[in-house]
Amino acid sequence: MARWTNQYKKAVETTSGRRVSKQEQLLFDATELVSRALEHEGISRAELARRIGKSKAYVTQVLRGQNNMTLRTLSDLTDALGYAVELGAVNPKTSHRINVGHWIRPAKCSLTEAVRALATPLSAPRTENRSVFEQVAA
Repeated sequence: MARWTNQYKKAVETTSGRRVSKQEQLLFDATELVSRALEHEGISRAELARRIGKSKAYVTQVLRGQNNMTLRTLSDLTDALGYAVELGAVNPKTSHRINVGHWIRPAKCSLTEAVRALATPLSAPRTENRSVFEQVAA
């Protein structure tokens, strides 16, 4: 175990090693998110596969990390389970967080207005715990 730990520490000291580590962590988090939603909703992998028009083997491969899950795939899987994904990021050095949320009531604003709102500093504190999208749509 110590040998593996030392190899890992040495690998993440490089830019490419850190990049791969972050990629793997994000992929793990995405598959864990879908797995927890499956469990919470009491839905089988076979049922999820039916809902997205894929095979059970495909869903299993994606959730095991054998297939590179795209954002589109993540969206399809969570939507089929009745969930919407909200994106956020954290700067580990400063603990600063940026949360985008998800689009709510898009008919109340134009795409231009939404883009303009996103062009404003996202680092500004959220107003009343609402995302930029929610503020523009309100």
